[in-house]
Amino acid sequence: MPERIILAVAPTGGWGQGYNNPIKADSIAEAVLGCAEGGASVVHMHARNQNGNLTTDQSEFLKTVELIRKKSDIIIEASTGGLSDKTQISQTTCKLPFLAQQWSE
Repeated sequence: MPERIILAVAPTGGWGQGYNNPIKADSIAEAVLGCAEGGASVVHMHARNQNGNLTTDQSEFLKTVELIRKKSDIIIEASTGGLSDKTQISQTTCKLPFLAQQWSE
């Protein structure tokens, strides 16, 4: 049996602006799609606001995820980088509308 591996990537690192780190939804999606085309099956993704800071605003995730989903089924591990005043369970449960629709089908 051939050996199998799962390749996970994090193209939106927690180190912030610069350092070739994508910030806007279309740039993040482009980086993720490039990783998927290169063989990655999981992406750890941080969403950022327009200033390049980590954000808990789920609308930023939604924009990015919708762009990725148009072209790939890569597994997305969304992260706020630990920024949140939410409970632990709220931090780990995503409430994006398109996910609720997928799960109800």
